Amino acid sequence: MRSFFKKPAIALLFFAVATVCSVSSLLAQGGTTGPLTWNLENGTLTISGEGAMPYYDHPFSELYNSPPWSKYSNSIKTCIIEPGVTSIGNYAFHSCYNLTLISIPNSISSIDNYAFYACSNLTSMTIPNTVTSIGIAAFAICEALTSFTLPNSITKIEPLTFMYCTGLRSFTIPSGVTSIGSYAFYYCLDLSNPNASTGLESVTIPASVTSIGDFAFNMCPLFSITNLNPVPVAISSNVFSWATPHTTLYVPADAVNNYQNAYVWKEFTIKSIDELGIEPQETDAIRVYPNPTTGELRITNYELGITGIEVFDVYGRKLSSNHLIPTSSNHLISTSSNHLINISHLPAGIYFVKITTDTGAQMQKIIKN
Repeated sequence: MRSFFKKPAIALLFFAVATVCSVSSLLAQGGTTGPLTWNLENGTLTISGEGAMPYYDHPFSELYNSPPWSKYSNSIKTCIIEPGVTSIGNYAFHSCYNLTLISIPNSISSIDNYAFYACSNLTSMTIPNTVTSIGIAAFAICEALTSFTLPNSITKIEPLTFMYCTGLRSFTIPSGVTSIGSYAFYYCLDLSNPNASTGLESVTIPASVTSIGDFAFNMCPLFSITNLNPVPVAISSNVFSWATPHTTLYVPADAVNNYQNAYVWKEFTIKSIDELGIEPQETDAIRVYPNPTTGELRITNYELGITGIEVFDVYGRKLSSNHLIPTSSNHLISTSSNHLINISHLPAGIYFVKITTDTGAQMQKIIKN
């Protein structure tokens, strides 16, 4: 009996050891890629070193130069890129479906083509101001992406960059961008709700944009477009395929006539930026300055007791509010006669501050540069 069980017992032992080693290999993987090292453990991919990621010419194939972690793409949930890495290569995180969080350091200067293509569970992205270029389709099919701020260092939005980003609702293109590529925001349309189609509903285009490619906003259910350029950019009729006369186009006051006579643009409901439905007011008792501002707004009052301050965007959505309780979460610092609001976290654009006093409420229009 003893000899009967001896060999099976050894076999079971080897099987257990092999299983543990197999699990361990799944939990920890690593190696080098160009001048960088990488390590994947417990769902966290860490990339470190000095220099750029290599040029990957395929998302996942042993026949091509692919990211070495691509074979474990479904296991990656978090990515930490450490300072010293200078670029995110082509296809670097292509089809990392379970990636939800990534940390990008200030050492990164470029994000290459298809870098985050089909990262369908990535909900937000913070790009440092050191990034000067973002490649073709870099964030295409990031369906869960709801929050995204392009840095002011970007001067061009490449074709297909945000194609099929169905979770986006509003987008502010930073000043300094001169061109928007073809299909850049194509099909930012969410059909998951059978009762209503939602998607990219509002976009702000800075005055610096002089070129908008074909189908750039095709299949986007835009309700409003804010275009700060006083000169209508020549565009094809396919740029805003879903933007019909129900879409409101806000333009500078002295440019309304220009847009009413411009091809394609004249099809919208055109209003001056000064006609956003909220009348700005200012009294000697309450002053809001500096305006325009780069981040801080000071509100002074000498006669009226202020009981609340709220910030709204041009679409009437409340962005922050406070009842004069100074906490870091609401970006407000108060003293007896001065109230300091920090809106540096907001994109450039037009906002309104609602100031509630003992005698009522008033609105102040502000411009964030």
